[in-house]
Amino acid sequence: MKRISTATPAGFSTTLGWKNRVLLIMSCVIILGGLAVRSKACPLCLAPSQTWAEMVTEADIVLLGEMVSNDEGSSQKTPFSLVKVLKIHKGDKLISAGKVVRIDEFIFAEPGDFVLLKGSLQDARAAEFTETFASDVPNSDVPNPESATKIQKVSATVVESDSPKVLHWDFYEQCTLAGFEYLTTAPSLEQEPQTRLNFFIPFLEHHDALVAADAWGEFANAEYEDIKAISQAFSTADLRQWISDPDAEPERRGLYGLMLGMCGAPVDMEFLWQQIGQPNPDEIRFGSEGLMGGFLVLSPEHGLQFLEESWLNNPKATAFDLLPVIKALQFAWTYEAECFEKERLRAALRPLLKREELREIVIPDLARWEDWNAVSLMLGVYEASQAEDPRTVLALANFLVLCRQSAGDAEATDNSVAARDLLEVIRKDNARIVRMAEAEFAE
Repeated sequence: MKRISTATPAGFSTTLGWKNRVLLIMSCVIILGGLAVRSKACPLCLAPSQTWAEMVTEADIVLLGEMVSNDEGSSQKTPFSLVKVLKIHKGDKLISAGKVVRIDEFIFAEPGDFVLLKGSLQDARAAEFTETFASDVPNSDVPNPESATKIQKVSATVVESDSPKVLHWDFYEQCTLAGFEYLTTAPSLEQEPQTRLNFFIPFLEHHDALVAADAWGEFANAEYEDIKAISQAFSTADLRQWISDPDAEPERRGLYGLMLGMCGAPVDMEFLWQQIGQPNPDEIRFGSEGLMGGFLVLSPEHGLQFLEESWLNNPKATAFDLLPVIKALQFAWTYEAECFEKERLRAALRPLLKREELREIVIPDLARWEDWNAVSLMLGVYEASQAEDPRTVLALANFLVLCRQSAGDAEATDNSVAARDLLEVIRKDNARIVRMAEAEFAE
């Protein structure tokens, strides 16, 4: 099927209000970031920052250091930090334990704290680097920042053939010994994905916050099929505890909800129902799409009925309430299609065509899902949108063009005829929008 356009003409709905419209669109970018865009990652997880395994792979040197001293600097003095090298995980030919590294940045750590450093080799002639090694200070393992100017600085240059290189320190962060041990024992990116994920399970919600965040990031970066393949290794008791924690971070709560859906028992249906709750106009629930997705995986029909009765068909549910539900349905269509009849999911989404704030989101989904029976509803959508909502009208025109093409050249169905007729109505009012849609999907 052809790509569904996201291009829109300028203009916002004056009925909804430009501030609310902008806020809604920003939320859509966050919550409905697109399953296709992140096809190589957990579909209901927010995109994490770089994991430590990725960091190690791209680095030339990774080490654990001990903060010796630091200085915030001033208008006359450059800030700096002195870090003593303790353990080297990668790049032991570039530096030796016991050396003191000077970095012309202020690292937020106290003397004696452990610091994780990452560096990369770069061409010394490409840019000027201020990072250097500080030589050992006689009779002292802890150089005094006051005597920093007396420390003989040695070049960080490593000669490789005729091309001099310097180590550029591009990452530093406080780290515990447990965190460094985790980093050094974690499987590399080259290992089989399911083997890697099994390693990270015990570190979810680890007492070291950085370790726990990294383990979550590994799952958030993983493909859905790989997570589901190891679901029998999950602890339902742990997942329920983490989900119900009132201080749980939303992105982790969503992942754990999805994982519980993969491995849970019928008793967990009630638990997920309680955790999802009812729409609340005073709260934007980031992460709830994972709980909803987990419910759909655990019990497809019961989960869908709950979302319909409590959310999709609830006039009190706001647009922000419904964004996670839409993403949960998108997830079900893409990743759990064998558990649902296609018409069942289409029918669940159609009522949102009545929601002014959501039409331009829902119509492209119905087009991707080839829900051509929905063409009978589109005249009402157009009549409600034509004057003040050109974005929705363009999405509608795209839908109608694709509906017409679905019948083929040799045969015209009732739906394609209705689509053709409505396109002509729109053409009379706004020929430019119809031309845009026809050009986008020109055969």
